[in-house]
Amino acid sequence: MLAAIAIGSLLPGFGPTDRYDFDKFVHLGAYMALAFWPMLVLRGRAAPFLLLIALLAASALVEWLQGAIPGREASYVDFAANAAGLLTGSLAARLLRRQAQVLAFLQR
Repeated sequence: MLAAIAIGSLLPGFGPTDRYDFDKFVHLGAYMALAFWPMLVLRGRAAPFLLLIALLAASALVEWLQGAIPGREASYVDFAANAAGLLTGSLAARLLRRQAQVLAFLQR
């Protein structure tokens, strides 16, 4: 999924329309999905945190690289939408996993 996001972000002239800032929702959703599935299965505290940091760094790198591509531009607002998506996806996975643990406990 990260490869698809990187390719879609780095192709000249490819991407969602900026009309009504719709592209920010695309950024949010893509990075939310990117964080959700791995966070759902990772255990412990260090692994999810390190993955989140790595994905945030990858997001920053993609935004930085966009500045060097004709027809693309680097954007702090896009990076913020990416970070919000990573955080939202991580929190949603954590809440879902916690709910599953509570339900398993209650079914004993």
